[in-house]
Amino acid sequence: MKKALNLYSIVFALNLLVFSAVLVGNYFYQGGGFDFILKCLCSSGFALMGIINFTYALASKQKNVKFYAVMSLGLICALLGDALINSNFVLGAGVFALAHVFFIIGYCFLQKITLRDIALSLILCALGVAFLLLYPDFDFRSDIFKLVCIVYALIITSMLTKSLTNLIHGPSSATLSAFIGSLFFFTSDLMLVFAWFSSAGGWTNHLCMALYYPGVCLIALSTLLNCKKS
Repeated sequence: MKKALNLYSIVFALNLLVFSAVLVGNYFYQGGGFDFILKCLCSSGFALMGIINFTYALASKQKNVKFYAVMSLGLICALLGDALINSNFVLGAGVFALAHVFFIIGYCFLQKITLRDIALSLILCALGVAFLLLYPDFDFRSDIFKLVCIVYALIITSMLTKSLTNLIHGPSSATLSAFIGSLFFFTSDLMLVFAWFSSAGGWTNHLCMALYYPGVCLIALSTLLNCKKS
């Protein structure tokens, strides 16, 4: 038991170390003109956290292994989305959407989806799509971009909703970390839409990235916190 506790402490410290490195890298990434290589290095950090925590889940014989595996796949897809979105918005957004789908599945492994989840998700999705369609400053430039943004909004809103209901039904450090991370991720993507499709200004890019990396790292950290809870 003491050995297992010590191993958890080591893995937790490693998570915090990688988390801190990502935040420092994000500072230089934004301050240095959004260098692509540095961006990929930062994104590799949260993917590494997912792999580390999945490995720990296997080593410590956690019961719900599918949860850790699916969350790791989501974090890897987020890394790939970062690498693709600047050169191909549609493909990058598609990979990011896949990451969110993995996160939703992971959250459902923790707590099965309920009618309340579905109802709340439908309400928030309707509000999100209405905002995208009605906000006067958005110019999506093509129907394809508009469709991608709408589908993406439906998926990420569903992810946020499920993280919220998980927190409500099963409050813990793990579900709180997942919810805050999902909220940051959601807000970051909203800022990305403003940056790409409105005249809001460059501050939206900086706010997008300022929320994005902490958000995804918190989602990655939640998988380890769930190990402790188990």
